[in-house]
Amino acid sequence: MYANNPRGLQGLDRPDASPENHPTWTILIARTRDILFAVACLQQTTNPATPRKLKPALQRWHPDLEYSQLHADLQTLTHKGLLTEHPATSTYHLTDKATNFLETYTAHLQQILHPDTITLELERPVTLGDIEQTHARLVEESR
Repeated sequence: MYANNPRGLQGLDRPDASPENHPTWTILIARTRDILFAVACLQQTTNPATPRKLKPALQRWHPDLEYSQLHADLQTLTHKGLLTEHPATSTYHLTDKATNFLETYTAHLQQILHPDTITLELERPVTLGDIEQTHARLVEESR
């Protein structure tokens, strides 16, 4: 690999660009990102995220994945602070850092697939009172 590899420095105007200020994007390979998605999917069910459950979930995209490689990837993700391991049950769970990474990654993909979508980040949730005040202002201004 070249020392002057610009990967991760591109702006969001390129389809293969990384979200700005999010270095996790560049340190993970596709298989490890897929593992994070598989863990997130299993966390939404009653199935715990164990290597035995993860391997079938990853077979579609990684048919040659060996258990030894899966274990190595799980350990790498644990060391990077993206997963926590519960050794007694051999289960893995996403950390807040991983959840934030997946949300950023998903939002980035959403912007590529639907570029006309506008995402707003609010300082606080919108309340019913806010909506009523805005409606009253709009009615007043339209008169």
